[in-house]
Amino acid sequence: MAITGINHVALQVRDLEESRKFFELLGFEESGHRDGMLFFAVGGHHHHIALIDSGADAPRVSRAGACINHFAVTVDEESEMGRLSSVMRDAGYKIRRSIDHNANLSVYVEDPNGIIVEITYDVPKEKWAHIADNPFGQDKPYNPLPEDA
Repeated sequence: MAITGINHVALQVRDLEESRKFFELLGFEESGHRDGMLFFAVGGHHHHIALIDSGADAPRVSRAGACINHFAVTVDEESEMGRLSSVMRDAGYKIRRSIDHNANLSVYVEDPNGIIVEITYDVPKEKWAHIADNPFGQDKPYNPLPEDA
């Protein structure tokens, strides 16, 4: 028996509608719902994200507390990094940082609940294989946005 991947992530959120907007802007499609829950997916999977309503009085995520640090969603073309960064920024979401991790390019966006969602593009291995002993030890700044943005 082997694990083949992550099936879905379930997130406690303070406002289902605000969270819906965030994940729809990222390109997820609603795949179902029930009382107090929304489900989102891409590519025909039943759901990758489950949103569970905690109510407006629930505390925002604290980076100092024990919680999920972030989770990542993958784009299949590097050009999507700039497009999604612009879309999320223009919609008022905070871009926390952008990093070239060598093996992947990453933009970290904060959702309405304080949860960090990493938008990532996997760089072809032939571009970073020469540092395969530790491709993550050499982070560099990364700017996915066009110069005129």
